[in-house]
Amino acid sequence: MATNKTKTKKTETTKTTKTAAGKAAPKKAPSKAPKKAPAKAPKKSAKRTRKAEAPLIVRGRPTHDEIARRAYQIWEHRGYLHGHDVQDWTTAELQLMKEP
Repeated sequence: MATNKTKTKKTETTKTTKTAAGKAAPKKAPSKAPKKAPAKAPKKSAKRTRKAEAPLIVRGRPTHDEIARRAYQIWEHRGYLHGHDVQDWTTAELQLMKEP
């Protein structure tokens, strides 16, 4: 007649039964941990879409007079300091090109 011995641990239960030879063969009880579902492959779409980015609005090349007026405003704001005329001109040009 076979006898069952049950040992309880914190996470798993082990059962021991005697075989025909009289030796004990430990068997593990099934784990009660939830099984993970197999990972699903991502769906392939025909088109790849990009995240919408804020469009850079470029008005076009400003006129010479527009750049001159804006460069003068920058020079005026700087306190009429001399020696920055090229920097003021390029800054004015870039600002006017980026304006909506």
